[in-house]
Amino acid sequence: MLPSPRPACTSSWSPRPRASLGIISPWNSPIVLTVRPIGPALGAGCTVVVKSPGQTALTNA
Repeated sequence: MLPSPRPACTSSWSPRPRASLGIISPWNSPIVLTVRPIGPALGAGCTVVVKSPGQTALTNA
């Protein structure tokens, strides 16, 4: 709840994602190149969808 300039009213605000980000990880460096764009996207309020490569099953576990 947010304070309202009018005495008898209340205001509310709820964050909504602005966009979605799709990340397709490469097989040669899946962790570094996947984690780098996730922080700024989540900080901006975006949703993140990650597709990990099938060739790196031990890293994805």
